[in-house]
Amino acid sequence: MGLGDPAAAAARLDRSLAAFRALGDRWGTAACLSSRAQGTRGDLAARRRDAEESAALFRELGDGWGQLQAADALGAMAEITGDYARAARLHEDGLRIAEELGLWIQASYKLTGLGRIALLTGDLARARDCHERGLRLAAEQSHRRGEMFAESGLALGARKEGRLDEAEARLRPWLEWCRGRDGDPGTAFALAELGFVAELRGDTGAARRLHLDGFEAARATGDPRAVALALEGLAGVQAQAGRFVSAARLLGAAAALRAGAGAPQPAAEGEDVARSTAAARRGLGEAAFGTAYRSGAGVAPEVLAAEVTAVPGVAEAADVAELTDEARRRRADVAEPTGEPTGEPAGSMPGSLRSPRESAGVPESRDSYGVPVIPPSTRSSIPLM
Repeated sequence: MGLGDPAAAAARLDRSLAAFRALGDRWGTAACLSSRAQGTRGDLAARRRDAEESAALFRELGDGWGQLQAADALGAMAEITGDYARAARLHEDGLRIAEELGLWIQASYKLTGLGRIALLTGDLARARDCHERGLRLAAEQSHRRGEMFAESGLALGARKEGRLDEAEARLRPWLEWCRGRDGDPGTAFALAELGFVAELRGDTGAARRLHLDGFEAARATGDPRAVALALEGLAGVQAQAGRFVSAARLLGAAAALRAGAGAPQPAAEGEDVARSTAAARRGLGEAAFGTAYRSGAGVAPEVLAAEVTAVPGVAEAADVAELTDEARRRRADVAEPTGEPTGEPAGSMPGSLRSPRESAGVPESRDSYGVPVIPPSTRSSIPLM
């Protein structure tokens, strides 16, 4: 799980799990359940059941390594649902087990996991300390994926504190590293973060290209939370460009995807969504924003992404046609960005007739990659070099 075709990996796991259950092999059953829980497919409740059954089996068998794997998935799901106290306890217990067993790669992931929780709960100093310790430990083990996971956390902290250059510098090398690995679960995350950095700098064109690329990467995972993150990034782009109806629709679609996966976005992770929501509400008014937001829930993500690349004049007319008179007046009062590159060279095919990647200037022949929804799998001590 985590590289290659996620559907093929899930199918193999299902077959293996059925075989181990038929044989009465508890260790094999627990390992399959743990791996399945760490995937991105299926609803969160089903993955939680898999992780809990795996943890129980590994405890019965007295397998500390196995308990680490199950706790990894349970901690990630606690984080996804905003139960940060439980996530922290699971990471702390996992760190203790990893240190007792001398599993230093797993220990690096536990430190980084604790750094993520500290970041989400506002303890930025502890977040930096835990991420730096996790990074050093992964580097000592020559474990590149562990380094990537830790440095991504440091980039999140840097962006949160307004150090945008540092955030970009930490993310760029890992984006290229992930792109060199089929289905790597880091590419779309890095693209999303770089897109938010560009948005915060006011570079709407760069943010659009990055988030469109991230949308294609997210689609390849089949994970609704990954796609939701990409749509939220595109909503920020549209709000910054004065495309408030489109921004509201994207936000509504993202919220619906998260809710459908059983994982509405916790408040601690909602800073980017809050920013674009506030801008769209100011531009449209509460009633028009609500109408557009609700309408997005019933639209395919691909359709909404295509709206982002639509020819500006045509797109603007479509947006205005959906507004009430009051919303039109509000929209006219909001200063819109000027001089932003559209990415449409003279004589090029209109954006509405091209795919999101082509409109972003990315050739269609380029590979698509995945996005991390839970911390990268730690079920093997073998570095993924």
